[in-house]
Amino acid sequence: MLSEYFTVKEAADLLGLKPPTVSARIRKGLIKSEKKGWNVFIHIDEIKRLKSDADTTNMGKTTR
Repeated sequence: MLSEYFTVKEAADLLGLKPPTVSARIRKGLIKSEKKGWNVFIHIDEIKRLKSDADTTNMGKTTR
């Protein structure tokens, strides 16, 4: 179902990143995506995984 997929821009907004950053991470293989025609989509499960990874990475860090 297409509603389970997000464009690079939508995914970037959800992840708090800029679209070029998301695109670069897709090219490096850090973010799984699917290409349909000329468009690139990221599944909602991948966005959830990335958000979860970001949350666990930032745990225990303090800001000054």
